Amino acid sequence: MKVWRKRIIRFSFRDNPSSPVFAHTLLAMSLLGGYLVLGLGTAGVLAYVGLRTDSTRGPWHHLLVQFCGIACAVISASTYPAWRRFVAPGSKLVRQDQPRLFERIDRIASLFGQQPPSGIYLTDDVDVGVCQEGGFMGFGAKNVICLGLPVFHFLTVSQFDAVLAHTFAHFRGRRHHVWPWLRETRDSLDVAKGMMNYYEKWMILPLLFNWYEKLFTRVARHIFGTQRFAADRSAAVAIGPRIYGEALLTIARNQGAFTEYLYHEVRPAVGRGYHPPVMEGFNAFLAFAGPRQQPEKIREDPEGGSLSVADRLAAIRDVPAGPSGDPSPAISLLNNVPELEMRLLLLEAPSGTEELRSIPWTQAASCSVLPNWHALCRLHAFKLIGLTLGDLPRTIADLDSYGVLWGPDADVEVARECSKSLFIAALGRILTCEGWYIDHSPGYLRLRRLNDEIDPTQLLEEMASPGFSPETWHEMLSRWDLDPTLPLGVSISRCADLSVAT
Repeated sequence: MKVWRKRIIRFSFRDNPSSPVFAHTLLAMSLLGGYLVLGLGTAGVLAYVGLRTDSTRGPWHHLLVQFCGIACAVISASTYPAWRRFVAPGSKLVRQDQPRLFERIDRIASLFGQQPPSGIYLTDDVDVGVCQEGGFMGFGAKNVICLGLPVFHFLTVSQFDAVLAHTFAHFRGRRHHVWPWLRETRDSLDVAKGMMNYYEKWMILPLLFNWYEKLFTRVARHIFGTQRFAADRSAAVAIGPRIYGEALLTIARNQGAFTEYLYHEVRPAVGRGYHPPVMEGFNAFLAFAGPRQQPEKIREDPEGGSLSVADRLAAIRDVPAGPSGDPSPAISLLNNVPELEMRLLLLEAPSGTEELRSIPWTQAASCSVLPNWHALCRLHAFKLIGLTLGDLPRTIADLDSYGVLWGPDADVEVARECSKSLFIAALGRILTCEGWYIDHSPGYLRLRRLNDEIDPTQLLEEMASPGFSPETWHEMLSRWDLDPTLPLGVSISRCADLSVAT
């Protein structure tokens, strides 16, 4: 692995930024061409076998004809390149409304001899990305930049310049021309394997596509890793290695935590039509969420090169130091930030929502947490039929068996997490009906009554441990004066409307 990484780094550091592009383009075209040959060749063989087989000779011959016909249709459908309609990744920014931002982008584009992108979109990701608008398989497409609004809060102006420089380094090297070919191959493989999951007996066909997927992943990892290293080095040379390194570390430190915060705290409130203070809530979330993962241990997904932040920082260590830069916050480049945030959140709101009601986080429990518990239990009421409060430890201890209720194709880990969320909601509803209130802030959730306190997430983890017995649970219920025969699918009409902390 170390030898492979050294080769990638050495290949990335060539003086000509476009030197690996021709080889990468050939590799990407070869991957897609190889998949077309594999797919269409397999479909052709299946069609030939199906047409040459007499289905009237017996039941096995009839079954073989059916199998060949279905497999041929599935593989042919997954092999055909899809025409993709461009879907806006966020809220589009215009030059008249954000002159300082566009002026900054124009300046960085000129450093790399590039034209400004055709479109700039604001997203809620902690990242700056690139996508393409229009065209087919990359031909005739226009470059589009996606800027994450949280990035402006986390970075300085110079660090934001460095992240933009990384983006335009990809444009200068024309490396983005390779991405549509790889994306089409990846999506075609996913479609083929997804369709095959609906049928149990595909004989050797899944083995062929699994083998090609492993080959694709290995080659794509090399391509993306090389391009990422080359863009890192170009940005470090243009802006300075210290500034770019700080930007890289800042994004890596906040990306995972903010994504979790956005998913678990902000979007549930937005789904109810409310707008809590996003950045204020994130600071509170960090206080309760515990220490963040060290950037040196963070590794990107395999298709992104499987590179750690430490690898990327080491690759720019020998670049000469640059200027100190502008330490002012990058959010100063944007006008009307509250309006931009509202526009972004409206994209996550229910269809038809024209305005979100601003609320403090102290009201999120009554406006978001409790209503979402009710909605979750109502949506999956059939999964709670026959279960009582006293059955909770037994059910939690056997979550894998319970997870079958989420469907035969559900991922085991996803099913376990969905089951935990459902049982937390059911337990929370019962306790609020019995006079407990919700003490909630971003990253923190407790159920309280007088001197009693329950952390529902920690309680479910204790129930899953071997040392937790039904007797222990019944003693706890007795101490809390709770009836173990209470049904988990308790009626909403029984619950109090304001069972929250004030």
